[in-house]
Amino acid sequence: MLWKLKTWIAITCLCFVSTNSWAALSSAMVWEVRSAGGSVNGCGFKSGATGTDYSQQNTAQVAYTDLVIDGVETAWLTSAANPFGAAHVGNILKVTGGTGFTTGFYEVASVSGTTATMDRAVGTASSTGGTGNLGGACSHPQDIAPSIVAGNLIHVKAATYVKQGANTYVLSLSIAGGNGTLIEWRGYQTTRNDYPASANAPDFDGATNTTNVLVGAVSNIFKNFLFRRASGDCLSNVGAYFYILNSRITACGDDGLAGSSVTVNTEVDTNTGAGLDASDADNHVMNNNYIHDNGAGGAISSNSSAGTSARNTIFDTNTGNGFHAQRVISFLINNVSYNNSGATADGYNIDGTTTAALFSAYNNISMSNGRYAFNRDATTNQQPAYFDYNIYNGHTTELNNVTAGPNDAGDVDPSFTNAAGGDFTFSVSTSPAVAAGLSQSIPGATGDYQWNIGVDQDDNTAGGGVTVGYSYGN
Repeated sequence: MLWKLKTWIAITCLCFVSTNSWAALSSAMVWEVRSAGGSVNGCGFKSGATGTDYSQQNTAQVAYTDLVIDGVETAWLTSAANPFGAAHVGNILKVTGGTGFTTGFYEVASVSGTTATMDRAVGTASSTGGTGNLGGACSHPQDIAPSIVAGNLIHVKAATYVKQGANTYVLSLSIAGGNGTLIEWRGYQTTRNDYPASANAPDFDGATNTTNVLVGAVSNIFKNFLFRRASGDCLSNVGAYFYILNSRITACGDDGLAGSSVTVNTEVDTNTGAGLDASDADNHVMNNNYIHDNGAGGAISSNSSAGTSARNTIFDTNTGNGFHAQRVISFLINNVSYNNSGATADGYNIDGTTTAALFSAYNNISMSNGRYAFNRDATTNQQPAYFDYNIYNGHTTELNNVTAGPNDAGDVDPSFTNAAGGDFTFSVSTSPAVAAGLSQSIPGATGDYQWNIGVDQDDNTAGGGVTVGYSYGN
């Protein structure tokens, strides 16, 4: 009996002193990237931590050459030359070398005396001579791309970022965001959250020697960036979703964006291929964009499983269809499709099988495109579920296999201020588009909910309409 008691005590003590199972980097981590930073800096600080944020500076706050891992707890670190203190809590230490050390980014989770507890084991117990840096920004977004986790926020300061070494991309992402924990990349000009126009935003420049500017993983969101000059697609994201806001995608050798996307207030222009190209069962959701001067259509979808919907978006002077969709659920609301060229180029083209071309279109303008204003490619395809309150003008045949809506303004000139110059506001308050959009009552609400047709929803005095995504970069 005494032997059993001693055995139980021994086992209990071993369990008590064994190395804990530490967590990974926190979803609350906020990272900093600036071109003047360093590739071996710490680069991040946990939001809400009690320490001092040392990530928002170019150089590391502390450079370590004598890190020691505790003899039992492998997440405990000390340094005789630079003792850890309370100000370090929440900062990231990048371990860069040392026998027995595992290189990588580690959060200083807490400090007791001069001993730091990291977010997870740093290497082998009793290892000495570890090197690393705490604080300071990273110099390139690819420095941290393999280490981020769902829910992280990455601030990127304005500069030109090109590929690293032999990479075929400026940035490649393999880490996915989660449901409610998107990974957000947020560009800024001089101070965080200043939301610059693309001319002053971080510039991901493929410099014509990259296949892609950006290769993606699901649920990464980009705000305030310029993506340009890849030899292939600017953004390639087949099988996953990009969220692109307040950005510009331009001058790439193939599509502006290939794959699933949500684009908001974004300019997509002058790409050799399509502006946005959904393939392999991908989807596009567009709101408040300017998609123009692309070589193979504005926004296109050639897969019957791909949904493509647009609201408050301008498709202007693309070679090919302004908008093309081939899916059960596609919506067109308050858009303009203008001057898209080619013998088979329509303002809006709805393609697909009998079950794959159900769509709704209202409050849209289609003007001066190569073939039809609105085209349902085959009579076997379904009629739109809702088609009304639209303007179509400047085509030999305005509607093909589409029945005009009872409230369409029809074949009239909407009186754009300067469409050739990218201004799709109305030049006069008497435009036939003004107050001619969908008029509806909302159950339980009062008031006038009538809209204009097109993207201009302002008070309609001459030249007084809203601007859309095309203000970016201009």
